Amino acid sequence: MKTSARRLGLAVGAVASLIAITTTGCSSPESKGAGHHWRVVPQDGVSAFFFDSRPEGKDTSAPLPMLFFSKKGSDRRLVPLEIERPELSADTRAIELEYELFMMEGREPKLALLLFDKQGGAWLEIRQQPLLAHYYKEREEDVKAEWARRQAHPDSRDMMSSKARLPLNSLRRAAFSGSETTEIDWSQVDRAWIGMILDDPALGGISIESAKFTTEPFRPTKPMPVVFESKDVWAVGKDPSVQAELTTPNEGPSGKQCMRFDFTFPIGRHMYALPMMPLSEAEYDGYAALRFTYKATLPAGIDGLLVTLFEQDGGQYVAKPPPPASQEWRTVTIPLKDFKLGEWSRDGNARFDPGTINRLSIGLHGSARSGSGKGAILVTDIEFVPQDVEVDS
Repeated sequence: MKTSARRLGLAVGAVASLIAITTTGCSSPESKGAGHHWRVVPQDGVSAFFFDSRPEGKDTSAPLPMLFFSKKGSDRRLVPLEIERPELSADTRAIELEYELFMMEGREPKLALLLFDKQGGAWLEIRQQPLLAHYYKEREEDVKAEWARRQAHPDSRDMMSSKARLPLNSLRRAAFSGSETTEIDWSQVDRAWIGMILDDPALGGISIESAKFTTEPFRPTKPMPVVFESKDVWAVGKDPSVQAELTTPNEGPSGKQCMRFDFTFPIGRHMYALPMMPLSEAEYDGYAALRFTYKATLPAGIDGLLVTLFEQDGGQYVAKPPPPASQEWRTVTIPLKDFKLGEWSRDGNARFDPGTINRLSIGLHGSARSGSGKGAILVTDIEFVPQDVEVDS
């Protein structure tokens, strides 16, 4: 569990004291390991350097030595490590990192990647999930001792290391890019910054065991939840004649939070009402299905829910057949292959590309034939699930 470290008056001085490990070694802005030659790129507001106690001549196949870093202040800062001539192509899907991260102060950082081309263009991607860290609340000597133990017993590293994967399918041109080009030319990329985003005062160290760009597709082993903590995450698109209210009460199974959408349709007119939420950047093409738990009261004449996944270029793909109304809580698993282009939508390649989706909607459309036109949709436990899951028949 994350525990605040004792406050250190001078963070830079504290990091410097960390290198006073009982083994001999040196600090440097450059090092090699994990398959590359690395260089710390100086940045205002942060201090970072490698501590290397290995024998001279260690090749790049060994793990990278510990990088110690510190930051004062609450402004966002990047700790970038530069590698030259990364092996990239249009088929590159992600960068995969195996690492050990030790924190004495501050929140876990986020992994970031910057690619630079020969024309001055810069392209950015940030992993939204923070890196996993081991926390030491007592003294910097704890980190010294732990790092010395790792060096003396390399086999123990496998038990403590973590892995992170940063997909490249949403690379965007950085605000400071020196080129107006909107599409990256992979053949022109000559440098990469692999770094950490720090948002708080921080003190810690990271050892990178491997860092590789891969063309292999993502193969998840567990579902990925779609999280919403408040109604502010949701937006509602609807016909002006529809009356609607969206809330997020604790009315789901066992009192868990859900999205609740109450609405009233005019009778005899085709209407639409779509609660929508953005999706975090992820490799959705590695998943097999969308799953959620719901119950829905729909007006007569409307047979089921309108479940839509939106591509970045505007294509709207709809679940076929639609999940039916249900007075009881029901869990539905919809294979991504069952999403078809909506009749009202256009897509340049007329093909569903799950790797490009960025929004989800669970709503309804159609004509209410009779009655009050009132209804409600309640949804919880939204997640994308990998292969080998039970699919509704």
